[in-house]
Amino acid sequence: MLRWLAIRCAWMIPSLLGITFLTFVLLDAAPVDRARMEVLQARDGGAPVDPKEREVALLRLQVRYGLLDEKTLQPVPVWERYGRWLGNALQMRLAGPDEDEVRFWRRLSSAVPISLLLGLAALLSALGAGLPVGVWLGMRAGTRREGHASRSLFVLGGMPEVLIATLLLIGFGGVWLDWFPSGDRKSTRLNS
Repeated sequence: MLRWLAIRCAWMIPSLLGITFLTFVLLDAAPVDRARMEVLQARDGGAPVDPKEREVALLRLQVRYGLLDEKTLQPVPVWERYGRWLGNALQMRLAGPDEDEVRFWRRLSSAVPISLLLGLAALLSALGAGLPVGVWLGMRAGTRREGHASRSLFVLGGMPEVLIATLLLIGFGGVWLDWFPSGDRKSTRLNS
């Protein structure tokens, strides 16, 4: 048992490295450039429209975000940027280049209780729905009803969580039923 646990724990490190590297590479390959988006937002906000000034601002932002080398203005390889990100993550420096670490941790710590509350609500909902359905299916094993229910649950389990969450939000957040708040922790009915 201890040997199995040690092997599992040893595999955690390469798994985490692989997952974070793959995520980093996929996000890097996305067609969205944060620096370009900031320049476009500044232009829409009334910043200078001169193409030369816009290009200089874009280069500055790309250097600040570590996309370009500061001296040569050449793109920094993805593995080098990942190494820099990993070093910052291991030192728990998770704020962005322009963000204060203290403000970042304060904002994160204010979000943790809400995330825990949502996770607990999801767990209790899953247990509250899953246990009775499992008992019901177990008591009717081999029947036609159990077969239909099992196939339906199999299809439901294969659906993307984002789609299910959106449908539940639409259904219970005010479009069909106004049972839960859809934009805040407070109900709009109680505040009206």
